[in-house]
Amino acid sequence: MTSTSPHPAQNPALPEPEAERDARRPPAADAVQHVALLAAGLLQFAQTRHLLDHWRGLASSGRLPGRRDIDATCIPQVLSYIWLIDYLAEERRLRYRLAGETVRAAYDQPVAGRCLDELIDGGAYPRVAWYFLDCLEKPAIVAMTGRLYHERAKPGYGERLLLPLFDGEGGPDGIVGATLCQSFFTNQEEAEQCANRTIHVMPLDGAEPMVEMS
Repeated sequence: MTSTSPHPAQNPALPEPEAERDARRPPAADAVQHVALLAAGLLQFAQTRHLLDHWRGLASSGRLPGRRDIDATCIPQVLSYIWLIDYLAEERRLRYRLAGETVRAAYDQPVAGRCLDELIDGGAYPRVAWYFLDCLEKPAIVAMTGRLYHERAKPGYGERLLLPLFDGEGGPDGIVGATLCQSFFTNQEEAEQCANRTIHVMPLDGAEPMVEMS
């Protein structure tokens, strides 16, 4: 695995070049299954594994999962931690469609209908936005472990899983994810001293994963 820095200079508000969108091809089904199995090996909690297993099962048909394929009755143990985001492609913005009870409780304002850049301070947004966009635009499975909600006064510890969703033509349509906090720190300083944040970005076409630690 290689370790590189994210692209903080990239402006998430700018449209992706048309040439890059046109050059993208849906990844092969066997590559998707292989990457999903690699991601499963990184996850610590049953809830996030249940969501990944559900998504992987949908992808086993050879068609990449879309928003309407996600069946809440198949993942009842995940619903409190789950969230669903729409991709506003022209603006490269991410808008929450829904969020489970535990996720909603992490914010001091409503989540559904709000964009990610409206919920996170501007200074912290690039630190989060790059891997959300990579999930959709590579596309990739993203598994994050360690510090969560770093911009909060009391960060958490746990893991976050991001899974891309696709429209009928195989283009990026949104993200289904889960965020599970096992515990919380008393302040940001304690969080930085006690826990790293590790992000694995695993492209669905089987390309070399990227790992960032901070």
